[in-house]
Amino acid sequence: MAGCTVAYLGNALGTYRGRTPAVGRARRYGVFLVVNIAGAAVQLICLGCSHYLLGFTSQRDDLVSGLGIGMLLGTALRFWGTRTLVFRATRPATGSPVQDTPGVPGPEEGNRTPWTG
Repeated sequence: MAGCTVAYLGNALGTYRGRTPAVGRARRYGVFLVVNIAGAAVQLICLGCSHYLLGFTSQRDDLVSGLGIGMLLGTALRFWGTRTLVFRATRPATGSPVQDTPGVPGPEEGNRTPWTG
């Protein structure tokens, strides 16, 4: 639970800090927790399928299926879920003067702070 909280804060205050939340922080944290549980379940499902359905029972086979394939798929699910379900990008209002002015960068183009790391 502490690791999930630290990961959520890192994403909310770091990676996705420029996205305006459409819902409250408690709901976003709950969805973030569900996405992380789903990612862990994908990893365990890969391990279980390899071990019990395919009959690969050696330690090396468990390592490849759980840490190799399962972690890859679980990480992809976590990235997709965090980006699309937890920290959704809000759409700018149509007809705003900044968006319709030629030569002026829109909200998604020129408002990022430069990365210095």
